[in-house]
Amino acid sequence: TFIGNFAQLQLTAALPTIVQEFGISVTTGQWLTSIFQLIMAIMVPLTAFLTRRFSTRQIVITSMLLFTIGSVLAWLSNDFMMALIGRALEAIGTGVMWPVLQITVFSVFPVTRRGMAMGSVGMAMSIAPAIGPTIGGLQTDINGWRSIFFSLAIIGIISVILSVLFLHNFGEHDPNAHADFFSVGLSIIGFGGLMFGFTNIEGCGIANPLSWVPMVVGAFGIAWFVIRQLIAQKSGRIPLLGIGVLKNRYFMIGTICACLTFFAFSSIMVLIPLYIQSDRGFSATMSGLILLPGAFGMAISQYFGGHMLDRFGVRPVAMAGSIILLFGTVMMSLIDMNTWIWWISI
Repeated sequence: TFIGNFAQLQLTAALPTIVQEFGISVTTGQWLTSIFQLIMAIMVPLTAFLTRRFSTRQIVITSMLLFTIGSVLAWLSNDFMMALIGRALEAIGTGVMWPVLQITVFSVFPVTRRGMAMGSVGMAMSIAPAIGPTIGGLQTDINGWRSIFFSLAIIGIISVILSVLFLHNFGEHDPNAHADFFSVGLSIIGFGGLMFGFTNIEGCGIANPLSWVPMVVGAFGIAWFVIRQLIAQKSGRIPLLGIGVLKNRYFMIGTICACLTFFAFSSIMVLIPLYIQSDRGFSATMSGLILLPGAFGMAISQYFGGHMLDRFGVRPVAMAGSIILLFGTVMMSLIDMNTWIWWISI
C-alpha cells in the first residue's frame, strides 16, 4: 500500500517534463495522474468480491505483479499511450491494496484501538507523499522521468518476493463467490465518462459535444449503477457496493467530507508542480522540496489524529481538520507570480 501511494504522487513533479517531451497539452498529461484515481475508484468496490473469492496472498501477489508489469511498461514507453497503459496497470494493482489494508485493520484490532491503528497506518502511508514528489523531482532532473518507473519496477519485484516468502493468509474466502461485473462496467462508463468530459472542457468548451455528451453518459452510468446496487440489496443479493450504508446520516456526512478533502488535496498536488516549474521556472527537484514540508505535516497529523479520534471522538477531530484545511486553501488562493515560493510550503 505504501508503494502504491508512493507511485501515485511520485510522478507529480515530473508531469511538466513529460508534457514537454511528448508534446502534449497539460490537460492530456494530467491523465497520467487522473487515470490512477479513476481506476482506484473502480477497483475499491470490486475488492469486496476479491477478498471473498481469493486469499490474501493471492490478492497481494497478483496486485504487485500487475503493478510491476505496469511500471516496466511505462519505463520502456516511447509514446504517451504506452505510458498511460502502464500507469493504468499500476493503478489496478494499487487500487486493490488500500481496501485490503483497511479490512486487515478492522479484522485484527478492536473498536477501541482502531483509531490508533489507522493513525499509525496513515502516518506510514503519508511518508509516501512526503518523499514521493521530492524523489521523483530529483530523479527527473538527474536521469529523466523514466527512471521513476524503473525504480518502481525494482521496488515492485522486491515486494513480490517478500510477499511470496513472508505473507500469510488471514480470514476465510469462498472460491464460489461471484461478482456483478455488469456493475463494474457501469462504474467504468460512469466515472470514465465524467472524467473524459471534464478533461475536454479546457480545449473544447463545455458546449462542445465532446465535453457534455461524455458527462451526460457518465452521469447516466453512475445513476444506473446506484439503482442496480439498491435493487440487488432489496432482493437479498450481495451488491457490488453496499450503498445502503449511506442511510446512516453520520457515515454519509463523513464520506462527503472525506471526498471533498481528498478532492482539494489531489487538485493541489497536480497544480502546484505545474505552477512551480512551468510558471515560475524552478526545477523538478525544487518542486518536490517545496511540497515536502506539507506532506510531512500530513503524516504527523494523521498519526496524532488517530490517537485524538480514540480520545475525543469523530466530531472535534473532523472540525479541527476542516478548519485547518479551509485556512490553508484560502492561503493557497492568494498565490500569484510574485509570491515567495516557500509560501506554498507554509
